[in-house]
Amino acid sequence: MKYAISRSINGISLNGKDFLLTVKGDVMTFDSKAAAISFAAKIATGKDGSNIDPEEFGINICQIDDEKITHC
Repeated sequence: MKYAISRSINGISLNGKDFLLTVKGDVMTFDSKAAAISFAAKIATGKDGSNIDPEEFGINICQIDDEKITHC
């Protein structure tokens, strides 16, 4: 199981999702939800840590099973 970071397009949850991408244009994945949250925290606040609520910053941590996004 992998995890990805996304946000709603234009901040509207009815729209699709934008995903954080690698420099090659692939969806960036993380081995754990905690690692994804920690990375998102570093981007959002400039600090390391997993004690943030991703939704506070308008982002989602999505679960990927068998290369399909199953929970977002």
